[in-house]
Amino acid sequence: MLSFPTQLAAATNNAYARVFSYCLGDRDARAESPTSSYLVFGRATDPPGAAFTPMRTSARKPSQYVVDMVGFSVDGAPVVLTGADDLALDPATGRGGVVVDSGATVSRFALHTYAALRDAFDARATAAGMRNVRENISVYDACYDLPTTTTARVPAVALHFAGGADVLLPRRNYLVPVESRGRTYYCFGFMGFEPNSADERSTLGNVQQQGFHIVFDEERERIGFAPNGC
Repeated sequence: MLSFPTQLAAATNNAYARVFSYCLGDRDARAESPTSSYLVFGRATDPPGAAFTPMRTSARKPSQYVVDMVGFSVDGAPVVLTGADDLALDPATGRGGVVVDSGATVSRFALHTYAALRDAFDARATAAGMRNVRENISVYDACYDLPTTTTARVPAVALHFAGGADVLLPRRNYLVPVESRGRTYYCFGFMGFEPNSADERSTLGNVQQQGFHIVFDEERERIGFAPNGC
């Protein structure tokens, strides 16, 4: 009964079917031409192009919306991950899995997982002629000096979820403009954390979610991602 959709369903004789969806507009949209965001309660036809993955339940954090990821790819090549499988929920311990969280800004993954993704992106970016400035800018440790992202050859990044749900991110969802020393740099918009706590869990933040119509379907126990949703 913690979530608003569950309470709404109980108060309305399940008229809203424990389903809600939203789309987060472009955070960099100009004031005179903003991209609209929205939040909708109730079941509707699945949005075009939606890819669904099972919604997992964590006994440790039952109020969170958790999914399993199976990996990443850069320019279509799978990223080789090493170490523990932290992207999938372990039902015995309640650890692992990825929280879909609109309140978090940047997606965070265990450090070894993040480093593998970052290094795979950087290798492709360097081969494409993107210049890594080789210093931390703000909270990011992989930033590039580009005249503009529209003319640069930027490697494609995709997220792969359980159940065959593949989400290809627009470049604005993973190249974040950051001002430093009077210039704009473009930083790889993910972060890593040291997995030293049972409460730490990978998170899919709102930077990566922007522009997608995201469906939270508690009745069918699934979460869907549809591109070009706003």
